[in-house]
Amino acid sequence: MDETPDLPYPARGYVDMLLHALGGAPDLSDSSAAVLAAGLVDGRFFAGTVDEFAGAVGAAVRHGRLAPDSVALSRRHREAELLDFLARLSRRLDGLRPWPGPAFARLPVGTWPGIAQAPPIARVLLPADQLAGMLRERFDELDAPGGPLRAVVLRLRGGAVVALRTPARPEAAAELLSREPDHAGVVRQFQTLIGLAGKDLGPAPPPHRPAGGAVAERPRGLRSPRPWWRR
Repeated sequence: MDETPDLPYPARGYVDMLLHALGGAPDLSDSSAAVLAAGLVDGRFFAGTVDEFAGAVGAAVRHGRLAPDSVALSRRHREAELLDFLARLSRRLDGLRPWPGPAFARLPVGTWPGIAQAPPIARVLLPADQLAGMLRERFDELDAPGGPLRAVVLRLRGGAVVALRTPARPEAAAELLSREPDHAGVVRQFQTLIGLAGKDLGPAPPPHRPAGGAVAERPRGLRSPRPWWRR
């Protein structure tokens, strides 16, 4: 009987999140490891930093065994297969060092007034609630002269600050706002870092008076959430 103790927490918690996600993946190929590693670096798939996940994966590989309950989370893979995948994932993560930081970071709601009157540079062609699910970030509820709205302010990797603004309706599309001078470049970066398809980004509307701001210029748009293994 194997009396090796289970991987301790918090490392086991991070590994369990990965194993649960692997249950829906098509396979445990090198391609799947590459996609998952890139998503962990971007901070796109799970709560937690790439440092935390990489440390936990490395600890699991060195530990050499997984608790039966952890293996069961994958629903269809054996322990040896999962350990092999984790070893390849660990090597892939090491190969991506130095890690560039997350794809985007949420900024406090107090930063909203500084960008509220920025021009829309794109429109998101998805319901705001669906977009919030992709971002794993909720929209803040705000009062504005033109009526209630929802917004979230993000700093993209590289430093560009953008905001998403939408009427206070779950099905409403969002506008992408930015004061950055290179509108097209910011839209491309936003699309890439969030993981959107081109068809989900629409052109900015004509100048109008948005809720909570002065006369603005134009927007463009976004894509539906997909499992991490489909990019």
